[in-house]
Amino acid sequence: MAGEPDPHAAAVSRSDALIQLGRWAQAEALLRPVLATRPDHPTALADLAWILRNTGRQDEAYEVARRLVAVEPDWPTALTGLSDLLCQRNEPAEAEPYARRVVQLDPENAAGWLALATVLGKLGAEHGEEALHAAREAVRHAPEWPRAHSVLSMTEFNHGDLDRAERSMARALALDPDHVAYHNALGMIQLERGGLDEALGTFQRAAALSPDATSIANIFRLLESHGVPEPFVELYTRLRTAVGDPGTVDPTDPHTIDHRLHYVDRLWERGARDTAWRLLEAVHRDNPEQESALTGYAYYALRLGRAAEALSAARTAVRVAPDSAEARRLLDEATRAVEDLPTG
Repeated sequence: MAGEPDPHAAAVSRSDALIQLGRWAQAEALLRPVLATRPDHPTALADLAWILRNTGRQDEAYEVARRLVAVEPDWPTALTGLSDLLCQRNEPAEAEPYARRVVQLDPENAAGWLALATVLGKLGAEHGEEALHAAREAVRHAPEWPRAHSVLSMTEFNHGDLDRAERSMARALALDPDHVAYHNALGMIQLERGGLDEALGTFQRAAALSPDATSIANIFRLLESHGVPEPFVELYTRLRTAVGDPGTVDPTDPHTIDHRLHYVDRLWERGARDTAWRLLEAVHRDNPEQESALTGYAYYALRLGRAAEALSAARTAVRVAPDSAEARRLLDEATRAVEDLPTG
């Protein structure tokens, strides 16, 4: 009956204390009998979902989170938990209404703004401005949360503001200096910005903080997606010797090609043209019949005065993509450049 004391309060309270200590199995052992007696106990469901998330049982956590929202459809903790789990399942469109509901219920709720920023970031560039607003609101309401600064940083990064993204990630690290993922993210931003020396130091710190195979694989993935620029070869070789070859990046994957060509643009804009050209050569070598790799190679070959190489790449681009206006434009430009070369 309403107003009666909760007979399970003591068990749930002990479970909360164990969760704070990271003693997941003991906390779960206390919660299971509670939920067997009262399957709709909100706090027990919330605690169990948190335990399951932190012990790698994401599917079970998702089912518990859905039960919790059915029991407490207007509880921000329940809504943000389900939104986060849906994002982890790569279902941001499903997550969006739950995150929006939190900030509608409580515009001061930092966790709700953080969930909404995460969802909108996954939904794509068309939500960029709103994602930035949500991330800034999360930081405004919880400036002491490292994750709020981290999400803001990634939102700024996706928005193309690399300088602000670097500053925001640096703030996240100032609040949580041993967070390896933040170090890796900062290194990625510095790579994209063209700050190769800074990025090298950041990745070295990350490897020293967490020299396990999983963390090293994350660094591999970032370096390989950027073509392992020259300053990183020694570090890359040393890490490979330590943990073997994770085989993380497929150089022919369209997403990888697009990312590398985007990085070429960044390096070129920053004046690191030798590094940009080496990466472009690798993209072209790995993808000799792929349109964007060919047109990218032709474009920059022309910028460097390599007219004959540009012409060869443009001809191949037109052959593999005869309807590509960019390929035909580059073919015309390269043909004129070759004709203008001195003879004899």
